[in-house]
Amino acid sequence: MAGDVDDVEVIYDDEFLARRDREAERARAVAEAEMLQALRAEDRERSKRAVRRRMSDSLGGWRRCRLKVCRRARCCRTDATQCVGHNAWPLAEETAAIEAYYEALQRHWQAVAAQR
Repeated sequence: MAGDVDDVEVIYDDEFLARRDREAERARAVAEAEMLQALRAEDRERSKRAVRRRMSDSLGGWRRCRLKVCRRARCCRTDATQCVGHNAWPLAEETAAIEAYYEALQRHWQAVAAQR
């Protein structure tokens, strides 16, 4: 039979497919980078809240807090950290404490990932 499919040379655009693969890989890399950035920001915020709650607890900020839950628990109990007054600790100490907490949190996530 003339023109049988098996006898025809298959031609395809290899360059086009390679370009598409590279574009898809770049898109995946960008999406992964954005996700990691969001996770870092979330962990930084979590670290900041934890340190500020500890600051409040060390200074007895719960006594002045407007929230009943904090006064009842006799410690800062919310993520709003309303118990913390501005400039409660020197900025350098607060920043160092936040960095230390963030590092501990990242080491925790590293250990969790290693267990999987």
